[in-house]
Amino acid sequence: LSKDKNVVLKSLAELSLKLYDERFESNDLTNLSLLLNRLLFEDDFFTEVVLHYIAVWLQQDIIKVHFYGFKDLILLILEKFKNNIPSQCNKPFVLSQLINISSFYEVNFGVTETTKYYADLRKVADYEYIIY
Repeated sequence: LSKDKNVVLKSLAELSLKLYDERFESNDLTNLSLLLNRLLFEDDFFTEVVLHYIAVWLQQDIIKVHFYGFKDLILLILEKFKNNIPSQCNKPFVLSQLINISSFYEVNFGVTETTKYYADLRKVADYEYIIY
């Protein structure tokens, strides 16, 4: 994935089409891994956009199965942004995406201290972008 916003957006859209059309191939798992790792290790890797795509994908039964192998990476992403949302991001939007991702994690892998933080946040906050 590039650092050029247009290239990243096009790549996300293409990956999304493959996921929704069930044309996902083994090399696309590598692309998912790269996407998650870049989100984890790069500062401001289009945080809002990437988190939104991931949060929406994880709500879809035909897509979320592709993320089961990324349990540890997903938890690390949740931990990273727990106290460190980039200042240029829309914090309520990012938090709502993280709450959605955390909900997926809890349902599929169990409760952790980190997911409990997001569950508690959901109870006390009214985030416009939360998908139930």
